[in-house]
Amino acid sequence: MKQKAFKIFISILAFIIFTNASCTPEDQNIVYFNVKNSSSDTIYIKSDFSVLENRVICIAPNTTSNIKEGSFQDGEEDYKFKSLYNWTEADIFVYIYSKDSVLLKTWNKFYTDTYEKQFFRENDWEYKQYSKPNDNDYKYHDYTFEILPEDLNLK
Repeated sequence: MKQKAFKIFISILAFIIFTNASCTPEDQNIVYFNVKNSSSDTIYIKSDFSVLENRVICIAPNTTSNIKEGSFQDGEEDYKFKSLYNWTEADIFVYIYSKDSVLLKTWNKFYTDTYEKQFFRENDWEYKQYSKPNDNDYKYHDYTFEILPEDLNLK
């Protein structure tokens, strides 16, 4: 009796492994959000939304820092940029400070209708999509927001 139960167990286990191994995985999309500091001064980024909440990100001059990464399934492309701030309806801000704690810039999610560069407007981010060699199951999406000296009124 124990041998028969063991054979049934092995058969079920083999079936589960075979069916999971033979399924085609859904396409994955990895998304990265980066901020590039093109000024000659170190800057600090703080925000009240979940990506940066309770964190201060320090970015040295002429360097890029990743502030968030995530993933989404095919068919959810409309949400890839909005995943930066988790689709919140709240009034959220991003603050840029100098190393001396001087507030240099504030961006507000609801004030994207101006001609000035806006942190929360997708068109103001550089976007790239790519796949890595020998890794066709994943598509990579890079968003980079470049902060220039003129964005911070620095000379």
